[in-house]
Amino acid sequence: MAQKLLTTRSMKILELKR
Repeated sequence: MAQKLLTTRSMKILELKR
């Protein structure tokens, strides 16, 4: 469960870095 949250955050960070 915690991993899924990390993945979602990673995706958001990637979008922000874009």
